[in-house]
Amino acid sequence: MRSHVARVFVTLGLAIIAASAQADTHVMGSTLSGFDAVPPAAMTARIQRTAHAFVKGGISAPRYAEIDIAWPATSEEYRQLGCSAVVLLSVVTRDDAELPIKRAYVRIGGASTELAPLSRMRTSVTDSEIRSAIGSFREDVFYLLPGNLALKKGAIEIDFATHRTDFAVFRLPASLPNFVRRTMASHKNNARAGVPDVGALRALIGREYPGWRFEKEAD
Repeated sequence: MRSHVARVFVTLGLAIIAASAQADTHVMGSTLSGFDAVPPAAMTARIQRTAHAFVKGGISAPRYAEIDIAWPATSEEYRQLGCSAVVLLSVVTRDDAELPIKRAYVRIGGASTELAPLSRMRTSVTDSEIRSAIGSFREDVFYLLPGNLALKKGAIEIDFATHRTDFAVFRLPASLPNFVRRTMASHKNNARAGVPDVGALRALIGREYPGWRFEKEAD
Protein backbone atom coordinates (compact mmCIF):
# COMPACT_ATOMS: atom_id res chain seq x y z
CA MET A 1 0.00 0.00 0.00
CA ARG A 2 1.15 3.56 -0.64
CA SER A 3 0.09 7.08 0.07
CA HIS A 4 -0.70 8.72 -3.27
CA VAL A 5 -0.44 6.00 -5.91
CA ALA A 6 0.10 2.98 -3.69
CA ARG A 7 0.20 -0.70 -4.55
CA VAL A 8 -1.81 -3.61 -3.40
CA PHE A 9 0.98 -4.96 -1.21
CA VAL A 10 2.86 -1.84 -0.10
CA THR A 11 1.93 1.46 1.50
CA LEU A 12 2.81 4.41 -0.65
CA GLY A 13 3.06 7.85 0.78
CA LEU A 14 2.86 10.97 -1.33
CA ALA A 15 2.77 14.60 -0.35
CA ILE A 16 2.88 17.72 -2.50
CA ILE A 17 4.64 20.82 -1.22
CA ALA A 18 5.31 24.23 -2.71
CA ALA A 19 6.55 27.56 -1.46
CA SER A 20 5.08 30.51 -3.33
CA ALA A 21 7.44 33.35 -4.09
CA GLN A 22 4.51 35.71 -4.54
CA ALA A 23 2.68 34.96 -1.29
CA ASP A 24 5.70 33.70 0.66
CA THR A 25 3.73 30.68 1.79
CA HIS A 26 4.51 27.01 2.35
CA VAL A 27 1.68 24.72 1.27
CA MET A 28 1.48 21.00 1.96
CA GLY A 29 -0.94 18.93 -0.09
CA SER A 30 -3.13 16.05 1.05
CA THR A 31 -1.96 12.44 1.35
CA LEU A 32 -3.50 10.00 -1.12
CA SER A 33 -3.22 6.25 -1.69
CA GLY A 34 -2.82 3.98 -4.69
CA PHE A 35 -1.33 0.72 -5.91
CA ASP A 36 0.83 1.46 -8.93
CA ALA A 37 4.59 1.33 -9.39
CA VAL A 38 6.27 4.73 -9.79
CA PRO A 39 8.69 4.87 -12.75
CA PRO A 40 10.45 8.18 -13.51
CA ALA A 41 7.74 9.22 -15.97
CA ALA A 42 5.06 8.86 -13.28
CA MET A 43 6.88 11.12 -10.83
CA THR A 44 7.53 13.66 -13.59
CA ALA A 45 3.83 13.56 -14.50
CA ARG A 46 2.90 14.45 -10.92
CA ILE A 47 5.18 17.48 -11.04
CA GLN A 48 3.81 18.44 -14.46
CA ARG A 49 0.21 18.32 -13.18
CA THR A 50 1.05 20.67 -10.33
CA ALA A 51 3.08 22.98 -12.58
CA HIS A 52 0.15 23.16 -15.00
CA ALA A 53 -2.16 24.15 -12.13
CA PHE A 54 0.36 26.77 -11.00
CA VAL A 55 0.55 28.26 -14.49
CA LYS A 56 -3.25 28.44 -14.73
CA GLY A 57 -3.42 30.05 -11.31
CA GLY A 58 -0.62 32.51 -11.97
CA ILE A 59 1.51 30.99 -9.20
CA SER A 60 5.31 31.07 -9.22
CA ALA A 61 7.07 28.83 -6.68
CA PRO A 62 10.78 29.03 -5.79
CA ARG A 63 10.89 25.33 -4.88
CA TYR A 64 8.67 22.25 -4.89
CA ALA A 65 8.85 18.67 -3.59
CA GLU A 66 7.06 15.37 -4.13
CA ILE A 67 7.52 12.43 -1.76
CA ASP A 68 6.62 8.78 -2.28
CA ILE A 69 6.92 6.12 0.44
CA ALA A 70 6.95 2.42 -0.47
CA TRP A 71 6.63 -0.28 2.19
CA PRO A 72 8.00 -3.83 1.84
CA ALA A 73 5.56 -6.44 0.56
CA THR A 74 5.94 -8.96 3.41
CA SER A 75 7.08 -9.12 7.02
CA GLU A 76 10.21 -10.99 5.88
CA GLU A 77 11.09 -8.28 3.36
CA TYR A 78 10.43 -5.68 6.05
CA ARG A 79 12.99 -7.36 8.30
CA GLN A 80 15.45 -7.68 5.40
CA LEU A 81 15.16 -3.92 4.88
CA GLY A 82 16.11 -3.29 8.50
CA CYS A 83 12.48 -2.61 9.49
CA SER A 84 12.31 0.37 7.15
CA ALA A 85 10.39 1.75 4.18
CA VAL A 86 11.93 3.36 1.09
CA VAL A 87 11.29 7.05 0.41
CA LEU A 88 11.66 8.73 -2.98
CA LEU A 89 11.97 12.50 -2.74
CA SER A 90 11.84 14.59 -5.92
CA VAL A 91 12.67 18.28 -5.62
CA VAL A 92 12.61 21.07 -8.21
CA THR A 93 14.03 24.53 -7.52
CA ARG A 94 14.80 27.77 -9.35
CA ASP A 95 18.21 28.16 -7.75
CA ASP A 96 20.84 25.51 -8.52
CA ALA A 97 22.70 26.52 -5.35
CA GLU A 98 19.91 24.95 -3.26
CA LEU A 99 20.92 21.50 -4.47
CA PRO A 100 21.95 18.91 -3.49
CA ILE A 101 19.50 18.49 -0.62
CA LYS A 102 21.57 18.92 2.52
CA ARG A 103 19.58 16.47 4.62
CA ALA A 104 16.19 14.86 5.14
CA TYR A 105 14.97 14.03 8.63
CA VAL A 106 11.99 13.12 10.77
CA ARG A 107 11.00 15.77 13.29
CA ILE A 108 9.03 14.57 16.29
CA GLY A 109 8.45 17.27 18.88
CA GLY A 110 11.74 19.05 19.40
CA ALA A 111 13.89 16.11 18.26
CA SER A 112 15.01 15.25 14.73
CA THR A 113 16.36 11.99 13.29
CA GLU A 114 18.26 12.18 10.01
CA LEU A 115 17.27 9.76 7.24
CA ALA A 116 19.97 7.76 5.49
CA PRO A 117 20.35 8.74 1.79
CA LEU A 118 20.63 5.75 -0.55
CA SER A 119 21.07 7.23 -4.02
CA ARG A 120 20.93 10.65 -5.71
CA MET A 121 20.21 11.79 -9.26
CA ARG A 122 20.53 15.36 -10.61
CA THR A 123 18.80 16.41 -13.83
CA SER A 124 17.89 19.56 -15.73
CA VAL A 125 14.17 20.18 -16.24
CA THR A 126 13.04 20.34 -19.87
CA ASP A 127 9.26 20.72 -19.45
CA SER A 128 8.34 24.35 -20.17
CA GLU A 129 5.54 24.61 -17.59
CA ILE A 130 7.68 23.16 -14.79
CA ARG A 131 10.51 25.54 -15.70
CA SER A 132 8.11 28.49 -15.74
CA ALA A 133 6.11 27.70 -12.58
CA ILE A 134 8.78 26.10 -10.37
CA GLY A 135 12.29 25.95 -11.77
CA SER A 136 14.89 24.24 -13.95
CA PHE A 137 16.91 22.22 -11.44
CA ARG A 138 15.82 18.82 -10.12
CA GLU A 139 17.16 16.23 -7.72
CA ASP A 140 15.69 12.79 -6.94
CA VAL A 141 16.90 11.07 -3.77
CA PHE A 142 16.09 7.68 -2.24
CA TYR A 143 16.11 7.44 1.56
CA LEU A 144 15.39 4.84 4.23
CA LEU A 145 12.55 5.61 6.63
CA PRO A 146 12.62 3.56 9.88
CA GLY A 147 9.20 2.07 10.51
CA ASN A 148 9.14 3.04 14.18
CA LEU A 149 9.47 6.73 13.22
CA ALA A 150 6.75 6.52 10.58
CA LEU A 151 4.25 5.52 13.27
CA LYS A 152 4.75 8.64 15.40
CA LYS A 153 3.13 12.05 15.05
CA GLY A 154 5.53 14.45 13.38
CA ALA A 155 6.79 15.32 9.90
CA ILE A 156 9.43 14.49 7.33
CA GLU A 157 11.39 17.68 6.64
CA ILE A 158 14.30 18.66 4.43
CA ASP A 159 17.05 21.27 4.48
CA PHE A 160 18.19 22.67 1.16
CA ALA A 161 21.87 23.42 0.60
CA THR A 162 21.08 27.12 1.06
CA HIS A 163 18.18 29.55 1.56
CA ARG A 164 15.65 27.16 3.12
CA THR A 165 15.59 24.75 6.09
CA ASP A 166 12.83 22.93 8.00
CA PHE A 167 10.86 22.44 4.78
CA ALA A 168 8.07 20.02 5.74
CA VAL A 169 7.19 17.50 3.02
CA PHE A 170 5.08 14.82 4.71
CA ARG A 171 2.89 14.68 7.80
CA LEU A 172 3.34 11.68 10.07
CA PRO A 173 2.10 9.19 11.14
CA ALA A 174 2.04 7.38 7.80
CA SER A 175 -0.36 4.60 6.85
CA LEU A 176 1.34 1.28 7.65
CA PRO A 177 0.47 -2.26 6.50
CA ASN A 178 -0.87 -4.41 9.33
CA PHE A 179 2.07 -6.81 9.10
CA VAL A 180 4.44 -3.90 9.70
CA ARG A 181 2.59 -2.99 12.88
CA ARG A 182 2.70 -6.62 14.03
CA THR A 183 6.39 -6.97 13.19
CA MET A 184 7.13 -3.71 14.93
CA ALA A 185 5.34 -4.89 18.07
CA SER A 186 7.21 -8.21 18.19
CA HIS A 187 10.68 -6.99 17.16
CA LYS A 188 11.18 -3.84 19.22
CA ASN A 189 14.82 -4.72 19.80
CA ASN A 190 15.58 -6.04 16.31
CA ALA A 191 19.37 -5.66 15.93
CA ARG A 192 19.01 -5.24 12.16
CA ALA A 193 16.82 -2.14 12.41
CA GLY A 194 18.14 0.48 10.03
CA VAL A 195 20.65 -1.92 8.39
CA PRO A 196 19.09 -3.12 5.12
CA ASP A 197 20.21 -6.02 3.00
CA VAL A 198 21.42 -4.42 -0.24
CA GLY A 199 19.95 -7.21 -2.36
CA ALA A 200 16.52 -6.79 -0.77
CA LEU A 201 16.80 -3.04 -1.18
CA ARG A 202 17.57 -3.32 -4.89
CA ALA A 203 14.70 -5.80 -5.32
CA LEU A 204 12.15 -3.44 -3.72
CA ILE A 205 13.34 -0.43 -5.72
CA GLY A 206 13.33 -2.45 -8.93
CA ARG A 207 9.75 -3.55 -8.24
CA GLU A 208 8.26 -0.36 -6.83
CA TYR A 209 10.36 2.18 -8.76
CA PRO A 210 11.11 0.52 -12.13
CA GLY A 211 13.37 2.48 -14.45
CA TRP A 212 15.12 4.53 -11.79
CA ARG A 213 18.90 4.47 -11.68
CA PHE A 214 19.94 3.23 -8.27
CA GLU A 215 23.56 3.49 -7.19
CA LYS A 216 23.89 3.07 -3.44
CA GLU A 217 25.92 5.79 -1.78
CA ALA A 218 29.01 4.78 0.19
CA ASP A 219 28.42 4.31 3.91
